[in-house]
Amino acid sequence: MASRTAASRRFRTAQTRWSYAYHLVAPDHIGFGASAAPAVDTFDYGFDRLTGITLALLDRLGLDRFALYVQDYGASVGLRIASRHPERVTAIVTQSGDA
Repeated sequence: MASRTAASRRFRTAQTRWSYAYHLVAPDHIGFGASAAPAVDTFDYGFDRLTGITLALLDRLGLDRFALYVQDYGASVGLRIASRHPERVTAIVTQSGDA
């Protein structure tokens, strides 16, 4: 639990500052952060699956154009979103993301 709290706090200051100018959506990927973690024999934790789930969330929220802030493990998801739908992505900010 401490690692989830530390990860959330790491971005708290930046998110507060950005929220004055932008609408922020910061989902946890399934199995990470505070989200549920289905057993590996019942859920495919591959990047393509996580990308599809994240795109479905963006569609459900009606977000047609957006900037991505990606870091660590989520960078692979964010970069897949950008490569599948470059017309939707206005910018990519990366921190410690393997491309």
